[in-house]
Parts: sequence; C-alpha cells; structure tokens
Amino acid sequence: MIPAHLGGHGAAEVTRDADKFAIKGWAPFTPYAEQS
Repeated sequence: MIPAHLGGHGAAEVTRDADKFAIKGWAPFTPYAEQS
C-alpha cells in the first residue's frame, strides 16, 4: 500500500508480477480524526 494523494482518504494497492507493477485497487480508510 502506498498513500494516494487524490481526493478523499485511502491508499492505492500496488501489485508486482515479475518486473511489472500495477495498481490493483483503491483501499478506502477512515480519516484518523474521525476514528473513535
């Protein structure tokens, strides 16, 4: 997972296949300030 500096909160999941990398999907996270 790497931080994704796009609108909203979350991270992009990156996968590796031999010598290639691809973005697998978006991992949404609750903003830290909203957690209780």
